[in-house]
Amino acid sequence: MSPPIHVKVIACVVNTFVLIAGVRNIAAPGVVVPVIPEDAAFRAHFHPEPGYFSADDQRMAFVFQLLGVGFVFMALSKFVCVFTTPESTYLRQKLFAVAGLCDLAMASVVYMYDGLPKSVTGGFAAMHAAEGLVLLVDAAFRPRPVKAAAAIKKR
Repeated sequence: MSPPIHVKVIACVVNTFVLIAGVRNIAAPGVVVPVIPEDAAFRAHFHPEPGYFSADDQRMAFVFQLLGVGFVFMALSKFVCVFTTPESTYLRQKLFAVAGLCDLAMASVVYMYDGLPKSVTGGFAAMHAAEGLVLLVDAAFRPRPVKAAAAIKKR
């Protein structure tokens, strides 16, 4: 059975924003994306000039591009886990547990950062905390019946 609808909705919303931010960081680091709340304040924190990073700031642009690759990987991995196969596998359970723990770590690190106001970091932290909790609860409590082929092999 595929994940419940609440897992799909939360994963879709959170990872759509993460994917948008990741693609932006790869293709145009430093450019503000209007659909991401408080993105201008986030960008200004790392680079005071609007638009792309300047030639003097190429190291920070490189760091943002690497971060973008990680964001894209994280978002696409969750999309694959949540939306592809309808069967409820033990691999998905373990991936949900790992992703949930990483989401909670991300939420914690972002929330504890004092360099930006909570109006900038709070939503990002809350989205990841919600997704992390939902994935961990799903991994821990949703029943996953043993497949018929696996049960026959054990005999």
